[in-house]
Amino acid sequence: MKFFLLLFFVTTNLWAQSTSTIDFNFPSWERLRSRMKIGYMNFATGPSIKKWDDNEISDQGTKNREPVAMYHSFNSRINLVGQNDLFIVPRFVTAMGDPGDLRPEQDHHTMMMDDWDLGFYRTIVKNQSLDYGISTTYRQAWSVKTRDNEKVDHFYVFTNWLNWALSDNWRLLHWSSFTYYDFKPESTIERYRFNLRSIMSYSFTDRWSSQIGYEIDMQHLTPHDSSNAKHRDANFFKRYHSYITAGVGVSPIHHWTFMPYLRAMDERNIRNETLALGFMIFGRVL
Repeated sequence: MKFFLLLFFVTTNLWAQSTSTIDFNFPSWERLRSRMKIGYMNFATGPSIKKWDDNEISDQGTKNREPVAMYHSFNSRINLVGQNDLFIVPRFVTAMGDPGDLRPEQDHHTMMMDDWDLGFYRTIVKNQSLDYGISTTYRQAWSVKTRDNEKVDHFYVFTNWLNWALSDNWRLLHWSSFTYYDFKPESTIERYRFNLRSIMSYSFTDRWSSQIGYEIDMQHLTPHDSSNAKHRDANFFKRYHSYITAGVGVSPIHHWTFMPYLRAMDERNIRNETLALGFMIFGRVL
């Protein structure tokens, strides 16, 4: 609650600064629209290439209880003043597979709320070839999986965003983020994560493109109780996930791309069981 009050106070003051020298009228839709950027992305990673199933697979290639699902996000930015934006990312999930393998305490709905981000984005560098910025966000644990099963109350996420046009055809996208998990009082663990994700894309034409990406999650996980045998006095990160993803995209509509992909769920152990099929759709709403 303190964060939301602070966010409201800062946002109100920034907006006032940006409008006080012009007028005091409530901004029109056209004026607000000119300050907004909204991108959309969804993705679904499904079965392995060895066996067709409607369940997701683990890094080891075994079948998870969770059905194949499509994860949706709307990355929204509203310019407040100068290079400072309000950053909002609503998320939700739609199940595509049979939820029959889920435990009773897991979410069995077809459409589910996911965790949302709310915070600030600041553009550091922006020119014809390079766009770099940072964001600091508060992520509310609204999904049943995060809130009830993992006992997380909320997250704090700091992210670096890089979009670099190396040439007319080659583009490098890179994200790095640090996440602090604030657990509920009944939780018995602490968790921090550091994520790195890089994507190299190549455009063949205005309609066809390809990309290959690498993502790694480093995690620090330890019980609160120092007497626990698994407790570690020294804070250090341990590999949690690492993926290699390659896909070919087609853009039937300007600014919108459909891309089927193949993902190695564990790049250290690539085999038919750990190679998953998936697809993503991404584009610009505003």
